Amino acid sequence: MSDAENEQLDALDSLLQGNLKRAKELYGELLEQNPEEQEYICGFYTASYWENRTDIIRPEKTGREAASQLLKAWDRFESIGEEKKFLNCKSFGAAMKYIFGIASDNFRSAFQQEGAAGDIDLLLELSRCLMRIENYSDAVEILQYARKFNKTNPRILFILGEAYLAPEEDELRGRGISLYRDAFFLDPNALDVSVIASLPVGEILKELYEYFEEDLKKTCEWLPAYLLADYFIPEIKKMEDAEIEQAVTEIRRLRKDMDRVVDEYKNRVKSRIAFYALILIHHFTFFEKDTSLVREYENILQETSPLLYERYRR
Repeated sequence: MSDAENEQLDALDSLLQGNLKRAKELYGELLEQNPEEQEYICGFYTASYWENRTDIIRPEKTGREAASQLLKAWDRFESIGEEKKFLNCKSFGAAMKYIFGIASDNFRSAFQQEGAAGDIDLLLELSRCLMRIENYSDAVEILQYARKFNKTNPRILFILGEAYLAPEEDELRGRGISLYRDAFFLDPNALDVSVIASLPVGEILKELYEYFEEDLKKTCEWLPAYLLADYFIPEIKKMEDAEIEQAVTEIRRLRKDMDRVVDEYKNRVKSRIAFYALILIHHFTFFEKDTSLVREYENILQETSPLLYERYRR
């Protein structure tokens, strides 16, 4: 390994550990050797930026407010990073882990100081920070704790599903998809796309976003059905009988209302019909096995979205 490579690793580690002065010096030296290298430009700018904001990084009073201020500061920095094309730089990622690690510590401190056992918003903020620094095991622990206070909160289920899927471990896939499905069933509008980084959901989200010409609304409407079509696996857990009855009722109601729905909302209604159809196809395929009902709901799926039907069949 060359001296420059060793120096770059040292600079990256300094940034990750929050030794901003040292990181700035090292990236400055690297820039003198190669002033056009984007990685070095990003590292030097990043270290300098946060060195000038130590009052936000290490405020006198820790806790919820300190964490919130730090995340707002990061949002501003991320906008700058996007403009300067820093987002794919290793130094940018190292700074993100450092900043979100401190934010996580502050949210934990708030949890201890305030005794906020049932504060779902606080627990969600903490889990989001843990997700950003790829601490998925702690995020799962926090979210499972949050579920003790609200088992059917879709915001919790979405992030918990992502926390199971992000490590890309096959044995966790069924659990993650199940949680996503349950959250979509309860309230698809509760989805927070900012935390999606897992391969299963992220790839579909990206594909749909391109297909719908960067229309995020349509993308999010069709994401539930496409996720179930692509991951039609037996490991997805069985839904409650009342939920299956609700899916049957909803699919009948939506199909009946389709002709009366204004064009603006037809896409949303179709996507929801497709989602319910796939839930029912899955249920009658793997649990309450009934081939005639499988064919019935497959026909509804094909009628609603031939493209998605072909995808499901593949």
